[in-house]
Amino acid sequence: MIKQILLTTDFSIASENAIRCAIKTFENINCHFTLFNCSEEDSKERSEFYLNKFREDLEWNYSNLHTFSSLFLDKSIDESLAYLKKNFIFQIVVVGTSGLGNNQYLGSFAKKIYREFKTASLFIPHHSKVKTIKKAQIIIEANENLNIMRLMNFRNYLETQEIEASILLVSKNYQEQKNVEKGILKDIKHLFGSVSTKIETCSNYIDGICECVLTSQPDIFVLILKEKLQNTFYERVTNQLIRNFHSAPVLNIPSLQVSEKNTIIREDKTQYAF
Repeated sequence: MIKQILLTTDFSIASENAIRCAIKTFENINCHFTLFNCSEEDSKERSEFYLNKFREDLEWNYSNLHTFSSLFLDKSIDESLAYLKKNFIFQIVVVGTSGLGNNQYLGSFAKKIYREFKTASLFIPHHSKVKTIKKAQIIIEANENLNIMRLMNFRNYLETQEIEASILLVSKNYQEQKNVEKGILKDIKHLFGSVSTKIETCSNYIDGICECVLTSQPDIFVLILKEKLQNTFYERVTNQLIRNFHSAPVLNIPSLQVSEKNTIIREDKTQYAF
């Protein structure tokens, strides 16, 4: 199956670097990348010209496993995101971030992407370097509704890319800790045993997570979380990881779907799968 990936750009050096980093992250995977820009102020002709030039450069320089298209919308950011959600299906949305200062490393657009899209989101700091991903630090939220089967695609990605993984299983209360002891840890070991070198557990305080991964020095962080919408905890973890590690991208993957009414959707839909 070809993975559909949205690459957002504002034509800055930081966003171009993020796009090249993202493409390298999936260098051995069949992907279709959609270059996307929106603006109510810039001329449509000029924006489309830059998008097409960038697309042609990518087509010339990258793997035959990858195809590219470009999309410009002369709408506001909010209108554009609503249009994308209604008319397209993306497995991953990519956004570069240079931050706002004051220890806030997710800018306003990155936060909108995080909160609006239920799909996996890849945040790439402007210090990131274009390189092959060889080492991943995976942080998994342990909860009773964790859908292990939904993580198989991600395990396959790790195997295809030959990525070595360390896993941190996070539990936030006594019941979740008991669930870890009963079977989640066993399931995680069974699923990721072929690619992981270390599996640990910790409480989900942000400082605790950062302390546990302090010495890992990964090429990428992966947060496998219960639910992104209305969950500021993982937004803060993402921000803190980018703050502390500067150059490592952070990939957020929902481990289950939750409806707008905050009820769990049991069926596994391809548009939400990694």
